[in-house]
Amino acid sequence: MTQPVAQASQARGNAALRIANMSARRQDRAGAMRDFIAGSQFDVLAMDLLSDVAMVRLADEVAAGGDGFETTFLTQLEYVVDMVADRGVTIVTNAGALAPEALAIKVSELLAARGADIAVSWIDAGHCTPDQLAGQVPADEPEPKVATVSYGAFGIAHALDGGAQIVITGRVSREALVLGAAIAHHRWTRDNLDALAGAVAVGHVISGGPGATGTSRGSTDQTRSTIDPVAGGYPVAEIHADGTAIITRHPGAMGSVTVGTVTDQLLDGIGGARYPSPDVVLRIDSIGIGQEGFDRVVLRGARGELPPDAQAVVFVWETAAGDDSLVRRELRWLSRELSTCVVTHPNGSNEPVGGPLRTAPVGKGDARDALTLVPELDATVPGGRTRPTALGTLAGVRIGAVGAGCNIAIWVWDDAAFAWLREAFDIPAIEAALPAVSGYVKKRYELPNLRSVNFVVDGAAPEIISRTMASIGDELRRADVDVPAEMLEVSP
Repeated sequence: MTQPVAQASQARGNAALRIANMSARRQDRAGAMRDFIAGSQFDVLAMDLLSDVAMVRLADEVAAGGDGFETTFLTQLEYVVDMVADRGVTIVTNAGALAPEALAIKVSELLAARGADIAVSWIDAGHCTPDQLAGQVPADEPEPKVATVSYGAFGIAHALDGGAQIVITGRVSREALVLGAAIAHHRWTRDNLDALAGAVAVGHVISGGPGATGTSRGSTDQTRSTIDPVAGGYPVAEIHADGTAIITRHPGAMGSVTVGTVTDQLLDGIGGARYPSPDVVLRIDSIGIGQEGFDRVVLRGARGELPPDAQAVVFVWETAAGDDSLVRRELRWLSRELSTCVVTHPNGSNEPVGGPLRTAPVGKGDARDALTLVPELDATVPGGRTRPTALGTLAGVRIGAVGAGCNIAIWVWDDAAFAWLREAFDIPAIEAALPAVSGYVKKRYELPNLRSVNFVVDGAAPEIISRTMASIGDELRRADVDVPAEMLEVSP
């Protein structure tokens, strides 16, 4: 039997964990996972198969008597059973969706038929019943199509500690697949807040798949684009014991890994300097980022704080606006009583894994004190003539969902450009550039370490938010701004 990652880490001491992310879809070719594993070396493969649209589709399938899990994982696994067994690759995946147990049974049957000695664990789906939500959501609110607890990473870590080589979950938190593997590998506890925060930053970056290598639409450094899971630019990370990490890519992938592509991913879906995950609050304003070589970007210095005193639950509605079918997603922080997941180990035993014992209040990224982790940048706006230029010539733009609203991030490449950006863009300026959000921009905050100015949009109707997120990125990149001509010489 191969060694699962938690056991193998003891033999390697403090060696870095090498983890790859592969976001898969039902339309992918069947041999994609095989080619992905064959073409690179890593300890863990994180397979992220769930989107809001996928969850709605799976809920409809369950209502019609279907399975409730992503069958793509089974299809892909058939091609790679022997390779996983021989190489000892650990797989963590959220393909279980609404029925992790059912998928785990199917996977175990496949492995048994192939004679593969690979241990499988699963974690409950975290599906919220109306009784669990009673009193926590407005009584007159439409019932969501799906409501699931966004479990943290320690359930995955316990599954790996229990001997699993394949761990199947439902829709856990965005960073949980990566963080859970890192916890098991490095033997972190809940008190290792800075290391946990570092791995959350990594998970936030590589869970975006090809965005981290600039091969997805909207990436500031976009080069080539393809939906193929191997060639499409999927990232690999090396996570060290202190949470420091290197972001790189699959050697057969398109694109490149730069400070720009990684910054773009870090700014996706944050709502302030504090980014709350179920296991730790990451201080986004603490992260140091730098180019360490070709296709290698380092993330270091992440600071972590106590996790939120509430549990994240993801609500998804299927709505209609005119002739367009929309899926609306909202993450809400509800009672910590929902935090306990149940891990079923390879030997069939069940282990409840509770949430953190020590927590602290935190809002949508709101600071509890002044942001002092990053010194002010010593730069001034260049003088001389200016000229009207499309903002996208100088800056990157990233739009991401935050609660029932969204975050608009504008970032630049050098200190002088950031000095200009922070002067040029206040709330009236962003509302003038984007009339669709006028009156709904509730907060502006800066992240000097990422040379970013950010705006939180909230309070608009869900249909407005959905339409706005689909269009304002391109609209803002095209917006004309007066820019010192000298700065255009150092733009992306």
